[in-house]
Formats: sequence, structure tokens, C-alpha cells
Amino acid sequence: MDVTFRRRIQALIVDKAHCIDEWGEEFCPMYKQLYRLRNFTGQEVSFVVCTVTCATRTFNVIWNSLSFRHRPFWGLDAGCDRNNLFYLTCTLKNVSNPILDVLDILPADLNETSD
Repeated sequence: MDVTFRRRIQALIVDKAHCIDEWGEEFCPMYKQLYRLRNFTGQEVSFVVCTVTCATRTFNVIWNSLSFRHRPFWGLDAGCDRNNLFYLTCTLKNVSNPILDVLDILPADLNETSD
């Protein structure tokens, strides 16, 4: 394992994570093997997993497939209303810890009425 490679990765982002369970056999077979990336990243690299369609069973498959186990976990259920989707791109301000940039776009007071 190349330690230099590991140091350069700050996070791994998986979009359409529901494919790990729902379409992992025929549509996206490589999604079933994403867990292998842990061999290269170790447990210290954050995995950010995104999907807009995730039932509890699928969540459990994703959780187990990507070897989260007892790692800290944040979950955000934004519901199914897609009218308010927007895309935000920006330059990282916190290069050494990019999750801080993600936290900056979330509302300061998240609760059951937050949009």
C-alpha cells in the first residue's frame, strides 16, 4: 500500500449509493466492490455516501458493504421533495479538513423544521 497515496485522499464520495444494493449486480457491479477501497484509505479517511432513494434495508446493505461498523456516523434525511435541489460549487477553504466546508453550507440550527 502506498502511504503517499493514502495521505493525498481527504474523503471518498459515493453518489447513488443505493446502487450498492438495488442495482449492484447488473447496472453498477463495481458498486458492490467499493468496500475494497478501505484497503487503500484505511479507516481514517471519511466516506461520504449520498443517495436520494434509501429504504432501511438498503441503508443496512450500504452500511455493511462500506465497512462503517462502529465509526462515527452522521445521517441527514432530506425527504423526497426534489423541488428545492440546488448545486453548490466552491473552492475548499479548509483543505486539511474539508468536512468543515460541508458543515458551513448546512443551517446552523438543524431540527425537524429545517429545509
